[in-house]
Amino acid sequence: MRIGTALGSLVAIFFLGCHEPTGITSGPITAVHQAASTRLTNASASPVYYFMVERHTAALINWAPCVATTCASVPGGGSAMVPDSQVTGLNGQSRELILYWWRLVPSPGGGVVFDSIRSAIVPL
Repeated sequence: MRIGTALGSLVAIFFLGCHEPTGITSGPITAVHQAASTRLTNASASPVYYFMVERHTAALINWAPCVATTCASVPGGGSAMVPDSQVTGLNGQSRELILYWWRLVPSPGGGVVFDSIRSAIVPL
């Protein structure tokens, strides 16, 4: 009986120690946090613009989506690695971040505007 318990404990430790990065998919965007960065992958043909913030910090800040084509984005069919240092409010106690993303569309008066802001919670 003791051998079975010990073996079961070893198996549990093995599987708990083999942590695979977890991610989310929100529309065409997949976000996977691994090591000290988050990989964003865009499955659509057009660029997706984004802002990432630590989940608890999100309640404390006031931000607006960037509406310039030079803003942080993931190209259509491409991916981007976002270092943790570029995520607003992320610290050693953080467990989740929020990914906000949107597209830029032509404005009737010229220029571009954001279409709608979507969000997803990314586990760390």
